[in-house]
Amino acid sequence: MPKLSNSLPKYRRKRVRGKNYAVVTLSGQDFYLGAHGTEASKTEYDRLIGEWLANGRRIPVIVETKLISVMALCAEYWIFCRNYYVKNGKPTDEQAGVKAAMRYVKQLYGRTRGV
Repeated sequence: MPKLSNSLPKYRRKRVRGKNYAVVTLSGQDFYLGAHGTEASKTEYDRLIGEWLANGRRIPVIVETKLISVMALCAEYWIFCRNYYVKNGKPTDEQAGVKAAMRYVKQLYGRTRGV
C-alpha cells in the first residue's frame, strides 16, 4: 500500500537546454512554470496547486468551449433580458438601456469571434 502524505508537491528547478525552469509534478505530470525563482513562476505554482487541491488532488479537466460571435452572444442576452426585465407583464426601463448599450457593442465588435 502506498504511503499517503499531506505535503504539497515541491516547487523545484529543472535544467533544460542550459536554462533553469521551475517545475512542479502533479499526479505524475510535470508542469513548467517559467524561469526558476521569478515571481511569475511562483504565482503560477500557487495557482496550479490551488486548482489541484480544490479538485481533490487531481489535475483539473479542461473543458473546451465553443467560440461564438458577439452578435450571437448579444442575441442570446437579449432573449434573457426580454424575459427577466419584466414587471407586471410589462417591460421595465432596463430593457431599453440594455438595447441601447448592445447597439454600440454590435457596431464595434459585432463580427468578432472568440467570446
